[in-house]
Amino acid sequence: MHAVSDERFIAYLGELGATPPDVIATDELMELFLPILRADFRACETYEPNPDRKLRVPMAVYGGLSDADVDGGALRGWQHETTGPCVVRLFPGGHFFIRDHAAIVTATLQRDLREMSAGSHGTGDSNRRH
Repeated sequence: MHAVSDERFIAYLGELGATPPDVIATDELMELFLPILRADFRACETYEPNPDRKLRVPMAVYGGLSDADVDGGALRGWQHETTGPCVVRLFPGGHFFIRDHAAIVTATLQRDLREMSAGSHGTGDSNRRH
């Protein structure tokens, strides 16, 4: 998607439902956001993991139980990108689950960050559902 025409890219953003229609309808805002969004899509679409270079940080990877684009297996794949602990959590909702569950996602992230920074990595249940 990162390389399609502006018209197709903007239509796709509308289909995803994450970009408010008022933003899509405002040419000045889209002129500002298109390069940023395309760069985000390009990074996601062209990333190739390097098994010889792993991050040395803990990771908290969150996703939606009903996400049609990214399933639990893809989320668990992030465990192979770090030498540190990696917790994978699934929340109710689709790809944009954070919008509907911001309070629980925020509380869970705060807890995960506290536990990881304290050296405690939780219960070991890396697929806990919320």
